[in-house]
Amino acid sequence: MRIFVGDRLGIIKCVSIENTSVSFVNLKPNRNKEIIEMDFIDQNETQLIAGSANGIVDIYDLNKFEITKSINTNIDSVFSFKYLKSSNRVIVCNKKGDVKIQSLEEQIVEEEEEEKEKEKNFQEYKANTPIATFSVDRAQQTLYSCGGKDNLIKVWDINTGKNVFSCQNLPLDDLGLRIPIWDRSHDWKHNSDNTFVVGTSYGGIRIFDTRVKKAPVKSRDILEFPVNKVTNSIDENYTFIGDTTGRTFKVDLRKIQSVNSYRESVGSIRGMSEHHSGDYLGICGLDRFLIVYDLKLVKSMMKVYLKTQMNCCLFSKQGFNTKVETEKKNKKKNQVTNDSESDDEVSGSSSSAEENSSSEQSTSSSSGDEDDSSENSEGSSDDIDRYWNSLGVINDEESDLVSDESDEQKKGEKVTQKKKRRRKKK
Repeated sequence: MRIFVGDRLGIIKCVSIENTSVSFVNLKPNRNKEIIEMDFIDQNETQLIAGSANGIVDIYDLNKFEITKSINTNIDSVFSFKYLKSSNRVIVCNKKGDVKIQSLEEQIVEEEEEEKEKEKNFQEYKANTPIATFSVDRAQQTLYSCGGKDNLIKVWDINTGKNVFSCQNLPLDDLGLRIPIWDRSHDWKHNSDNTFVVGTSYGGIRIFDTRVKKAPVKSRDILEFPVNKVTNSIDENYTFIGDTTGRTFKVDLRKIQSVNSYRESVGSIRGMSEHHSGDYLGICGLDRFLIVYDLKLVKSMMKVYLKTQMNCCLFSKQGFNTKVETEKKNKKKNQVTNDSESDDEVSGSSSSAEENSSSEQSTSSSSGDEDDSSENSEGSSDDIDRYWNSLGVINDEESDLVSDESDEQKKGEKVTQKKKRRRKKK
């Protein structure tokens, strides 16, 4: 399983989740070519398209890891980029409200061309400013929406450029004050071109349905910090949100309530991608870490430091490679067995050495004892007596003398006691 990451230096990295190895799709850092968003062109995932902040769109061949095509959209300070698979076009937008839709089939090089050809190749629109969030509907890719601070989200038709829906604010609060507007991120549901979820800078979540009404269908403030990223789950009942402090939450849209929280990251969340199976979630941000979570176990299964601040991440559709995992486990087992065998060999050699040394010591001690016994036999009996006296041992003759002296002392003590008693009576 692979996940691609685009950073603020214009470098795209490919990370293998099984062994956490990192390979570079391009290794030419350029701050003006900051990667904004990425997507796969074909279903086989052999080509990757990436949009940069300077308005250049590059197509990479993932087999050769080189650029095969580069297109200049002539828009500066791009902050949002989307690839339209249904029509093989790209749509870019900057904070000034300039929106451009350009086809990838033919690139305009000559300055003097007919108006018909220009209309076929690209389209330009002007959106209301300021813009802080931009998105395209996932189902049919015929609508785009944008909004920002004091600018409610509006939905536009990509083909005609007409405004088809405009959001309305919530009603006044209990004090009769207007609810502040600052839409920071939003995302459309996977199988619907009518419903999208909005995250605000005030920690709120709002759900809009273009079929029902212009005001939010559901709304609730659930976070203390601004919502920096919203990504809808494959399961339509859930969405993932990331705030500016690095926390990520899984939210149940039916109650607008947090179900799970993921707190491994410590930097602002900038990129978020869910695997097509719905089992894994990858996040990246300003803390320079790429983290992949297992959504079933609700814990991180990989955390890699990539040295640069990241803006986006993209999961490949490949499944989890069990062969690599089994190879890793087998390698670990072999290492453990080899280490245990080496430890046994070392312990066996040390024990044999200890046995040899002990046998040598026993032989040397036995020979020394024989020499000492011969020397002691040659010694005099006086030395033996002195030795026993030093230990407090008394011979039989001396013990008899000591016993006689002790008996005489006892008799004398008895006589003196009798004399004392007689004196007291008198």
